[in-house]
Amino acid sequence: MIPLSNRHVAALIALLLLALAPVAVNSYAGRQSDTCADAVALEALPTPAGGSSWKDSRDLHGSGVFLWKEAEADAEDEGRDALRFRMVRSVNPLEMTLMPHAYVGAQNQFYTHDVVWIDSEGGRIPVHTRRAETSGMIRTMAYLFVVDGRPVVEPMRAAAEGILERLLQGPRPGTLYWASGSSLPAAGPEMERRASEWVEEAWQRHRHVCGV
Repeated sequence: MIPLSNRHVAALIALLLLALAPVAVNSYAGRQSDTCADAVALEALPTPAGGSSWKDSRDLHGSGVFLWKEAEADAEDEGRDALRFRMVRSVNPLEMTLMPHAYVGAQNQFYTHDVVWIDSEGGRIPVHTRRAETSGMIRTMAYLFVVDGRPVVEPMRAAAEGILERLLQGPRPGTLYWASGSSLPAAGPEMERRASEWVEEAWQRHRHVCGV
């Protein structure tokens, strides 16, 4: 260990306090650093074609979630239930990661989980898909994580890469775009296509609204 004089110790303490000051201020003030250029416009999602209006909830779904919006598109035939759409914004990347799986409950454990890279304007995006069979119906889910203005496979890893900026500027909200529904087995592929298509369209709107 290198011995430090009292003068050097005092200087080191001063530097540490200076470095920690932004962290303390951000924590005390509850400050966020949103990478979206127009977060208010992002919340104003258009109603899906043939669907119900968006339901808007805030501060009701967990420690980090501050926005949860839902809508449904009417079922097109008897072989498919309504497709439900969700946009969730959270400053807790772990909560956002676990949410799609935990929301379904233990009785509907998804038996497949794939990450499908979909061609999209601005580059390919990693869309997660999950499928399960329950009581003769196929339950399908497609979702996309957006962290620091870009689609990512793992929100926790993406958040860790920007940890210094988060400490200095405050938590950065991430966004989860999520579509799910149930169908007869024969209609399963079409349900998955529609869910993935909505997720990709939601990402395109995110790009244009947020300027990424």
